[in-house]
Amino acid sequence: MLYHTFIEQWAGREWALRQQQAVRDTTRTARLAGDVDNASVLIGQDTGLIDAILPTSEVVQRMVTQAEEVIVGHLRQVIR
Repeated sequence: MLYHTFIEQWAGREWALRQQQAVRDTTRTARLAGDVDNASVLIGQDTGLIDAILPTSEVVQRMVTQAEEVIVGHLRQVIR
């Protein structure tokens, strides 16, 4: 699994992070320098979970399949 250095260092300590001016300066410098491993992630922590770039059609098909599984699973519980 791919991990992001910044997230590993600060996950669970977000309030402490907000209090650190030096960290804000460091992450800004990293962002401006293109150092994506040490800059803050502005699009969410989920970026570290991406392990493949798939065609849109495959992503949509997976979403449909998963939605069908959830819907059918819930219907079975309701019908019983």
